Amino acid sequence: MSRSNTPDKVGRSILYKGEVLNCSYPDLMIRFRIDESKAKPEFIESKLKSFFVRSYFKKCAAGSSRTMVKINKSIIENIPIILPPLSEQTKIAQILSTWDKAIETVEALIEKSTLQKKALMQQLLTGEKRLINSGDQGWTSGGLGDFVEKIVGGGTPGRNIVEFWDGNIPWVTVKDLIAPIIKGAQEHITKEGLENSAGNLIPAGTVIMATRMAVGKIVMATCDVVINQDLKAIFPKKLLESKYLYYWLIFHSENIKRLGTGSTVKGVQLGDIRHLKLLFPTSLQEQQKIVSIFDNVTLDIKKLDEQRVCLQQEKQALMQQLLTGKRRVKPDEFEDLPQQLEKAL
Repeated sequence: MSRSNTPDKVGRSILYKGEVLNCSYPDLMIRFRIDESKAKPEFIESKLKSFFVRSYFKKCAAGSSRTMVKINKSIIENIPIILPPLSEQTKIAQILSTWDKAIETVEALIEKSTLQKKALMQQLLTGEKRLINSGDQGWTSGGLGDFVEKIVGGGTPGRNIVEFWDGNIPWVTVKDLIAPIIKGAQEHITKEGLENSAGNLIPAGTVIMATRMAVGKIVMATCDVVINQDLKAIFPKKLLESKYLYYWLIFHSENIKRLGTGSTVKGVQLGDIRHLKLLFPTSLQEQQKIVSIFDNVTLDIKKLDEQRVCLQQEKQALMQQLLTGKRRVKPDEFEDLPQQLEKAL
């Protein structure tokens, strides 16, 4: 168990099953053994991960800093625990373990699909693999600036002018770039706010890049938005599909990130963006086929991630019931659970 960490992580624990021989642990960890005549270690492991015990640790943990807190032996010994009979503890631990295995299976599929996507990007965005015979039109290369109509920045309406805020126009900042596709902005501005700021209305389907703080983060707007000064919207010329550019920039996001400069807050210069060496098939049809492949793979990964979240939520709901005694487990209950989850996956 972690005895010193951030408020969200202090008290995190796991059952050591001898996975690593000659295993040692640092001074910020604490270990203990369960009296197996009273409780099953697997059940206690699940109990320690429950919402109630996690809340107990957050309440009891203390320290001179709010970012790093500690728990001690006394706090651990006084964790409030409700125990069913040993046989029921074993059954509950098995049920939750089955859910964990299902979650691990989905996570492995996500990792595999993500690696496949990276491999496809390496092949399709570099010309290693061609999708169509387009009259041998070949590929075009050059600086990004040669193939875009414009790169547009953004701005922030005056914070002290109430008429500029709480309108119906999404105002996007770096903190909103939490997914490959913009799902929504945390703040909205009014038409007056847009007209009286350096902000620009960016149409849906436009590639947006973070050029400050989260340098290299790439998204595509799914609705009309206004961006702030830490972002840039990129408008390609007609010979380049916007969605192809989106995936190409994602593929090179780490290289873009390394262009960032600054001692505290990293930023990338517009000139460096324009000089990015871009490579793309001359045929729009081939660009569209490449985009279609990446769209399908991205959708598959999204579906798997939704399945993972669903399983995690179902497990949390079960923990809420089984670890508190709200629902008792009968000996023959959940017998076909592994088969049910296997079919669902």
